Amino acid sequence: MKRTPSKTVQPSKTIKSTRETKRYNTRGKPAPGGLAVRRWYDEPQGDCHEALFAHVAGIKNRQIRRRYELAVFQQMYVNALQNIWAGSSLFSATLSTALTSYSRISANVVKSCVDTATARIAKAKPRAFILPNKGDYKLKTKARLLQKFCDGAMKASGFYEQSEDVFRDGGIYGDGNVGLFAEDGALKARALKIDEVVIDQVDGMYDDPQEVHWEHPTPRTELLARYPEFEREIEEARMWWRGDMAFMSAKDLVNVVHTWRRPSTGQAKDGRHVVAICNATLLDEGYAKDYLPILRWHWTPPTYGPFGTGIALELEGMQWTITNIMRDIAESIHKYAVPRIFVDSLSGLSQHQITNELAVIKADLTRPPIFVTPQAMSPDVYQYVQWLIDQCFKQLGLSQLSAQSEKPAGLNSGVAMRTYQDVETQRFAIVGQRWE
Repeated sequence: MKRTPSKTVQPSKTIKSTRETKRYNTRGKPAPGGLAVRRWYDEPQGDCHEALFAHVAGIKNRQIRRRYELAVFQQMYVNALQNIWAGSSLFSATLSTALTSYSRISANVVKSCVDTATARIAKAKPRAFILPNKGDYKLKTKARLLQKFCDGAMKASGFYEQSEDVFRDGGIYGDGNVGLFAEDGALKARALKIDEVVIDQVDGMYDDPQEVHWEHPTPRTELLARYPEFEREIEEARMWWRGDMAFMSAKDLVNVVHTWRRPSTGQAKDGRHVVAICNATLLDEGYAKDYLPILRWHWTPPTYGPFGTGIALELEGMQWTITNIMRDIAESIHKYAVPRIFVDSLSGLSQHQITNELAVIKADLTRPPIFVTPQAMSPDVYQYVQWLIDQCFKQLGLSQLSAQSEKPAGLNSGVAMRTYQDVETQRFAIVGQRWE
């Protein structure tokens, strides 16, 4: 009888639970072989977050020059001159105003022109008019009541409060963005930051893009309240801040991408609205409207592409010239236009007897002390600076007196004042019509 050998039972090993780290390709880098990243709207519904983040990151990487220019325009408006590099952000939690107090723009014409144009044009409230065509009294009454409803809806949404920021951004950067969203059963208007709205330059070649992306840092608690079914994914999502900036604020923010894509044709069903974080698609639904909910305002409409031209770009060259000349004038006044006293070296006058901080120079003189204050700059330099400032206002069609809240000398009658205002208003007639 053959005997079966007994099996030796090995002691069981204790398996330690480890947290699996998942990596997502959300950097927008090209695939191997030079192929572009896959199209996000071809991904299955509810699982397009990775491709969408890669798509948005790829657009931003291709527009790094534009991001640099936006940082320059912002510095010109906020009256600060700092070192800007290609990856500069418009907001930095570590920015200290104390370090930049000695690098200000002496004569900020860009800010003066933007604020003046905003005060003169953006004060008009855009309205939606309901005009009946050959209707009876009942239809006209209905249109009048509907007009009041539209005015109340725009005011309740906060559009008029946000419109000033939208117009100002258009003057600074060339583009201003306002989003109209349905939140908690009500229509809400929100002025969107210029660097958070992402549009592909080729898709918007004719200033009519098919899709728009809004990249917005959102508090983690807000996401948990809106999407409780994705609690685990939201808790695992990475913070918006990077490196040391994560310790500068107690606000726990998560990068969220909101995307709207219009249908290809009127009858197509390929429109899409997606809300995604780096590791999950929070909302993925159809979008059937023929317009995008993010409205864009251009100071000067683009000839090609989705981005307009702003006041800061038009005056950039003259603003830097004014800044450099003003810096030279200040340095010259500090070094050369200083009161000096020439004293005879044989007079025996002690320099310490002059205690009013005047410079004392001893020379061979046979007459009383001479008080001299050299001229800092030639009068031509001051005239050139004033000409540059005047030219900035003339190029935009603004009156420098309007920026200073003054009227021209000799205009005292009401007819003369109305004519003067009308001439300046005609210069911005097209801008005002596009704003309305």
